[in-house]
Amino acid sequence: SNPAPFKEFVNCISSELGMKNQKHVPKFLAKLAIGKDTVNLLTKSANASNAKIRSIYNFQHPKYQEGIKDVFNKMRQSSET
Repeated sequence: SNPAPFKEFVNCISSELGMKNQKHVPKFLAKLAIGKDTVNLLTKSANASNAKIRSIYNFQHPKYQEGIKDVFNKMRQSSET
């Protein structure tokens, strides 16, 4: 029900991979490295309400953290077989 700040989203993935949380990268440096448009895409919130998104898509997980854990669990299970 709340937007996922990009840093929190990346840190959630890093945690599932057993990696350290990512450090902060200054915006001006990120723009030099990957471009202004890409930085804006990764750091700005989309202007869409959850109600609008739910009318299009039926979420399996109410929170992105649960969805990420589920994806990684399924990937681990499939690699074991």
